[in-house]
Parts: sequence; structure tokens; C-alpha cells
Amino acid sequence: MEEIILVLFQVLFEFLGEVFSSSLLDLFDFDARSQASSKPTSPWLICFVCFLVGALLAWLSLLIFPHTWLHAPGLRIANLILAPLGSAALGYYLAQRRSLTHAEVRPKENAWQSFWFTLGLVAVRFTYAQ
Repeated sequence: MEEIILVLFQVLFEFLGEVFSSSLLDLFDFDARSQASSKPTSPWLICFVCFLVGALLAWLSLLIFPHTWLHAPGLRIANLILAPLGSAALGYYLAQRRSLTHAEVRPKENAWQSFWFTLGLVAVRFTYAQ
């Protein structure tokens, strides 16, 4: 019974922490900035930057938290797959709610930005966390 509770807490901290970290992208508000500028920014360039920022944040997090909360290999692989998908779903939902008051917000682009940010974060932590 203790192992099951431990696994649930591991999933809770690792998975949800990575999924909700993508909501930091709303602070940058790339959609509104690309609309405000005279030259539109490529969405793929923004997604690549989100991936790099996520990877950089993961690398910095390894300095503070070098160990992963998920110790089972199966859970780590599931986290690698499910965290970006959950992050994209959350990013889409939040952007859809914001689009009701801000017409310039595009939920699909926000979902892709969240996906790539979390993928960079999860990939680095999956590769280098102990």
C-alpha cells in the first residue's frame, strides 16, 4: 500500500509540475507581441524558442534538483509522453478562455508553444536527472 501512495505522489509532483510549468508561457504572451509588431513572427520560430527555454529551465533545475521524483522507468517514459500532451491541452484550454476577452489570442498556437516548452523540459530532465 505504501508503494502505491509513493508512486501517486511521485506522479503528482513530477507530471503536474511539468504540465503546469507551461502556464508560464502566458506571462510572455507571444501571440499579442507578434500581432503588435509590423513583421509577423513565424510560429515555428516561437515554438523552437519555447523548446530552448524549456530545456534551459530543465538544465537549471538539475542544478537544484538533480534527482527525479519518478524512479520507475515505466513512469518516466509515460511522463515523457504524457506531460507535453497534458501541457498542450492545458495551454489550449487556458488560451481559449483568454480568447473570450482578448481576440488576438490563438489557442492552437498557445497549445503548440506549451507542448514544445514542456517537451524541452521533460526531455532534458529525462535524459540527465538521476
